[in-house]
Amino acid sequence: MAALRIWQRALLLVAVSTVAVLAGADSPAAAGHVVDDTIVLGAGGHGPSAVGVNPETNRVYVANEDTNNVVVVDGATNTAVGTIDVGTWPGSVGVNPQTNRVYVANQGGGDVSVIDGATDTVVATVPVGPWPVSVAVNPETNRVYVVHSEYGSPPGDEVAVIDGATDTKVATIELGATASGVGVNPETNRIYVAKSGSDSVAVIDGATDTVVSEIPADVSGEVGVNPETNRIYVGGGSSNYVRVIDGATETVVAMSRLAAQPGAWD
Repeated sequence: MAALRIWQRALLLVAVSTVAVLAGADSPAAAGHVVDDTIVLGAGGHGPSAVGVNPETNRVYVANEDTNNVVVVDGATNTAVGTIDVGTWPGSVGVNPQTNRVYVANQGGGDVSVIDGATDTVVATVPVGPWPVSVAVNPETNRVYVVHSEYGSPPGDEVAVIDGATDTKVATIELGATASGVGVNPETNRIYVAKSGSDSVAVIDGATDTVVSEIPADVSGEVGVNPETNRIYVGGGSSNYVRVIDGATETVVAMSRLAAQPGAWD
């Protein structure tokens, strides 16, 4: 497997048309966790809702739900270099650095816009289902996982699986409860979904597209995965904690207290 690089700066969405860049490990300011720069998205980017990064090209993709587009930022200069129109209310961004494809979940349209990072153009639109709220990518299998709402019987949200090679939905995984975020460990081919409706984290086997276990935890919001340590980080529902899950034992091994309640939306 190709080595995964860690992008040395963290990106935060602030105000209505800017992105804050926090100092990373390569900066003397890192210890203080200070804002290293602020990126102005311009008139074309209003209401930033999500950020995706391609560490191979040093391009940053900022989805804007008010203007229904994605602003492309050059990570070397921290300047906006382009704008790409996508679907309605884009709310989550996933990136495959190996194929240079960007996936934008459009909450209002029930679909995912596929962007070619080489040309900054939308090359496909994939229907996935109502209200897609979170997207994650496994670059090793070229699979894209999208959490979306589903009404009727059986009740609960679903995960749509997209084949990145054909830009088509190839599977649907029923969750049986409301879900908010998804994360992928490409090393183990495991997908983790925060299910606020059942106070658990669903573990999906990427080889079979089936839920193989449920980890009890009060969770909501997005999911972060560190493939090097096999640790999963999930926002903690009604509490001000982030749950830390050991991917090997599928148990909560720590809780980190925050100053404010974590969640997918602030």
